[in-house]
Amino acid sequence: MLGHTWRLRASNTQSQNITVTVKARFFKFASDGSLSWSTEQTLINAASVSATTGTATSSTVDNSTDKYLGAEITASFTASSATTGSGTVALTIERSTDAGTTWPTQDLGEWVGAHTLLAADGTSARRRNILIR
Repeated sequence: MLGHTWRLRASNTQSQNITVTVKARFFKFASDGSLSWSTEQTLINAASVSATTGTATSSTVDNSTDKYLGAEITASFTASSATTGSGTVALTIERSTDAGTTWPTQDLGEWVGAHTLLAADGTSARRRNILIR
């Protein structure tokens, strides 16, 4: 579940810079019990995540009004050149209990998904569809 206040973090352990874009459509139950979807939103927009230890975070999301339960995510990973295929780019969700002032789970968030760019990927974007629930 998404929670009240949250953000996504992309962490890079590949041997080179990776550009990450994450888009999402959020869902919840409508008053009639059917699924209700948001419009697509960009959470991380073409962020360059530096080689080996780099991270990038989305903006803080205040979910207190919309009360979304989960999200359907499309993450795009692009290498700056042909990669060696070692390491991954991982997405985690971090939650804050004080409206984003502190992040107790910073760098230790709940795993959402990951991707390894292989040498054959070159510099083409590779997309992964991920569901947070």
